[in-house]
Parts: sequence; C-alpha cells; structure tokens
Amino acid sequence: MNKNLFIREVLEFLLLSLAIALFFFGFLFLSSRSIGETWLSERGIILSQEQTGILLLWIRSLCLLASSLVFLALFLFLLGQRISYVASIIRGVEQLRERQLDYTIPVEGKDEFAFLAESINYLAFSQKQLKQQQEALRQKREDFVRTLSHDIRTPLTSILSNSQYLASKSSLTPEEITSYITLVQSKGEQIRLLTDQLLGKAGSMERPVEDVALLLRQLAFQWEEILEDSFRCETDCSGCHSFSARADLSSLQRILDNLSSNIEKYADPDRPVVLRLSCSPGEIRIFQQNALPPNPAPPSESHGIGLKSICEIARRTGGQADFSLSSSSFEIRILLKLDPHL
Repeated sequence: MNKNLFIREVLEFLLLSLAIALFFFGFLFLSSRSIGETWLSERGIILSQEQTGILLLWIRSLCLLASSLVFLALFLFLLGQRISYVASIIRGVEQLRERQLDYTIPVEGKDEFAFLAESINYLAFSQKQLKQQQEALRQKREDFVRTLSHDIRTPLTSILSNSQYLASKSSLTPEEITSYITLVQSKGEQIRLLTDQLLGKAGSMERPVEDVALLLRQLAFQWEEILEDSFRCETDCSGCHSFSARADLSSLQRILDNLSSNIEKYADPDRPVVLRLSCSPGEIRIFQQNALPPNPAPPSESHGIGLKSICEIARRTGGQADFSLSSSSFEIRILLKLDPHL
C-alpha cells in the first residue's frame, strides 16, 4: 500500500480549494467591477484615473479577502472529514475494548487511516479467534480429564466392590483368590493405561489382534460376568466374523465398562439388558439396550460423562456413537473403525 495517500489527499484538497477560491475571486472581482461601473455610469459620475485605481484596489482587496475565507472554509471542511474519521477510529478502539473485541471499525477511503482501521479490525479478529481457540482447547482438555477420571473410577470401583465382597466372607477358596488376583491385575493394568493417557505419557494404544471375534466374545463374557448377579443379560455375538486388525484394547474395555456402569446405575433390574456385538473387516458394531425403572433415581453428578467418553472414543477411530433415551428404555449404537493388521 502507498503510504503517502493521506498527503496526496491533503494536496488534492488544497488544490481543489485553491481552484474554487480563484474561480470565486475572478467571478466576484469581475462582477463587482461591472456592477460598480454600471452604478457610476447611471449617476453620471466620472472618476479620474487615480480614483479608478483606488476603487479597483478596494474591490480587489475585498474580493481577495472573501476568496481567502472561501478557500480556508472549503479546505478545512474537506480536511475535517478525514480528521473526524480519526476520531471515529479512536471511538472504535474504545468500543472494541468495551465489547470484548465484538465490534468492527468502519473502513472509509483508501488512505493510511483506512489502512489503520483495517489493521485494527484484523488484529481484533485475530485476537478474538485466538481467545476462542484457547477456550475450545481448555474445554476440550477439561472434558478429556473429566472422562478419563470417570473411566479410571469405573475399574477402581470394580476392585473395591470385589474387595468388600471378599472381606465379608469368612473363608476364601483358592478359585476365589485366583479370580480376584486376576481381576486386580486386569483392572490395575487398565487403570495404569488410563493414568498414562491422563498424564500424556501414552503413545499409540493400538495393538495387533489376531482374532477380533474372539476378543469381542471375551469382552461380552466379562460384561455379562459383571452384571449377572443383578441383571438378566442377553448377549449376542453371532455377527462376529474372525479377522485380524489393529485395535485399542483399552478403549474397547472402557466402552464396555461404561455400558455396564450405566446399567448398574440406571437400568431396571427386573427386565433384561441386551448386548449385541458384530464385526467385519474394518469395523466393530456394538448395540446395547436396557429398560428404565418406572421411578428412576435422580442422575448422579457423573451422569452423561460415560456416554461422552464412548462418543469420543468412537470419533477418534473414525466411527460414531448415537443413543436414544425415552421414558422407558435406553439404546446406544456404536460404530468403531479398525485399521487392518498386516
């Protein structure tokens, strides 16, 4: 951009004002001289050469004074338009500060003041965008920490509930001890992986899986084992086909844990809960349905976090999760995308 546009505008105002003032001077001088001569002629007054010179000097002086006033008034008016625009820019800056950058300074002309207004608008827009991005990142980080904390609490709750059950028994069989140790190891490893993700220490969580169908059957069995004491479970893995792929086992476990946790909190224990798993090369589909009690308990403070966690996990794989909730039932459909294991 030419940085001398304002000076050029001032020169244009000056030349325009000067041209109009000269025209006004010539027009006023000739008109005044003609009117004076006509007036003297009608009254038969004849002036000497010296008197005529003095009269013309007075007419010329008055016309020059009037033209000068016209020049100054016109030049100051034209220049004042641009000076007033500077004041509007200053007011615009005040509006930006008062409205938290939610304001746009009007751009007028093509000189340095217009360039200044455009630059201020651009900086305000960039600052506003930066604040929005920072807020979005902060919210995303808070949601990430909240969902991971919720998912960490789920296996921890499983460990504590089993510990309380074992503590209530006077004697333990070797099978019960082995089962509890296996549970603690599994849930402890899950908590470790989730903690690493929370601290940002975890790399890629995907691992080669030789038989995805077998893995889903195992997860369905664990899901049923958690709920079978309180609910009548109906699992269906008939749609699972054997193939190899890369899968995030921790994320799959988190999904099933959140589903079982929601069932324990909100499902009707007198009616069956349904879990259907299916898989084919490149994807896993999960469907879960349960009835709601006639008078459901008020939701806890973690209500909805588990569903958000499931939706986020599905989104990261390139899939999706959607659910429907009515007064009598809950259904969720989950699609997970898998990378082929070569």
